[in-house]
Amino acid sequence: MEFLSLEAIRLMGLDIGGVDLLFNNNGYKNCEINSASGFKGIEKYTDSKVAEEIVKYAKYKIGCWHRNDSGNTSE
Repeated sequence: MEFLSLEAIRLMGLDIGGVDLLFNNNGYKNCEINSASGFKGIEKYTDSKVAEEIVKYAKYKIGCWHRNDSGNTSE
C-alpha cells in the first residue's frame, strides 16, 4: 500500500501529495491523488506535525536546510 501510494505520487510528478484509498473485499485501491491534500486529520490522530515536515522538506529542496557534522539538520 505504501509503495503504490508513493509510486502514484511520483508518477504524477509530485514531491508531496495525498492518496485517497478505497478498501473492499479485494483489498485497497487508489481512489485519487491530491497535490494539495489535507492533513489535519492525520495530525489529530497521530503524533506527527505534517506542516512542519513539509516546510523542512521545502527548505531542503531549495538548499536552505543543511546537515551539520553530527548528522542533525538545521536551518
